[in-house]
Amino acid sequence: MIELNGRVYTVKTAAENTQDMLESINTYCAEHDIRNSKGELVELEARMSSPIYCILWALGYLATAVQNLIYSVGAAHDIQASSDTQLMNLAQLANVKRRQPSLTTIRIEVIAMTPLDPSYDAESQTCTITSEDTITVDGVVFKPALYPNLILQPGEASSITLVAQQSGSFNIAKDTITQFDAPIINLSRVIQAAPSIPGQTLESIASLRSRIQRRQLSGTTMDITMDAISALPGVTLCNIFYNTALVADPSSSQYHVGDDTDYVLVPPRWALVMIQGYSKDIAQTYFKFMTAQTIGWTELPSGDIELDYSNISAEARKRILEVQIFESKAKQKIPVLLMNPRTKPVYIRVYIATTVVGSVEQAMKEAVCTLGLNLTAGQSITSAQILATLASFSSYQVVGATVSSDAGLTYSYKTLQAADLLWTLDTLNITIVMPGVLN
Repeated sequence: MIELNGRVYTVKTAAENTQDMLESINTYCAEHDIRNSKGELVELEARMSSPIYCILWALGYLATAVQNLIYSVGAAHDIQASSDTQLMNLAQLANVKRRQPSLTTIRIEVIAMTPLDPSYDAESQTCTITSEDTITVDGVVFKPALYPNLILQPGEASSITLVAQQSGSFNIAKDTITQFDAPIINLSRVIQAAPSIPGQTLESIASLRSRIQRRQLSGTTMDITMDAISALPGVTLCNIFYNTALVADPSSSQYHVGDDTDYVLVPPRWALVMIQGYSKDIAQTYFKFMTAQTIGWTELPSGDIELDYSNISAEARKRILEVQIFESKAKQKIPVLLMNPRTKPVYIRVYIATTVVGSVEQAMKEAVCTLGLNLTAGQSITSAQILATLASFSSYQVVGATVSSDAGLTYSYKTLQAADLLWTLDTLNITIVMPGVLN
């Protein structure tokens, strides 16, 4: 059915539309006493030998085609019922972009040599790391996200973000990276204290459909901004925490993001943009869409950036990508702090009713680790998800799975959920519980 101006129309066959037109003409003739040359009341008959009826049949067919077309257009705006192609058109109308493949990032700390180091180059003195220096892990090339270059004084340390040069989900365990591909003058050490933050593949149609539906229900400026940042090439996910308070109030106004040891207190009129992945255009995109607070903004020189580290824990400082500050026409300065999400290892137990050899046990653990391929910050890991990764191991009688978010002290059916937390998986933290085996 089609509803236009409060009236419901039904899509009919060509024969039904032809009959409707025939009856309408006959009714009109009867009501207005229209007669032929013989004085008889005009009444058309449904005969294919009648030229007029053939014309009506053609019009009936055309009417059916138009009704089907209008119905299809109407159905195309039904997000749940629309086809994949129609959904892409709806996404464009709703200004929702399909998330492109994103990049894996790794946070590392670099430390410069001191004059006491036997390899110290006294002529160069400083240590310079550029955006073109590379670190290759398992065939994947990573480069520092540095604009401009990083110059370290003797003995100075700094944290930098490495960005994969190809999209995809790459799980790099902590302590894997210890040096750059080529020696860097006066570089003493490279420390990787945390695992990588994996990227993702192209967003599925199902995920896009779900995001458009959410936009219909809660299409706020913040939602639109997060969608726009998430759609940037290289970015998987974005969460925005904006403190609307005008003045600092230790008891309530500062926005606490994180846990007791790894946290950020977002100051008044600051924005914390938590991202999974990386793009140089994140802050610019934020100010493009958040017009309510930042209309007429201009970027200020980097020297105007003042970051109060007393609001950021030592652990959280390692996750800072950069800080940008913009000024509105009203001369209001609004800083944007870009950070990677917290990472935390998850511990998993898989229960099976048979005893398996070591190679099968390892294969099951690796299968569970594939959960990380599409995992995003703020997403829980559940027993059902774990069991789904083991569907091909049904012959080994997989009977259950539990998960722990506190280093294996307690197990449950799902992990706790936090908007800024990304769970990481490692085969070393997965236990296959077999009959007669004490774990």
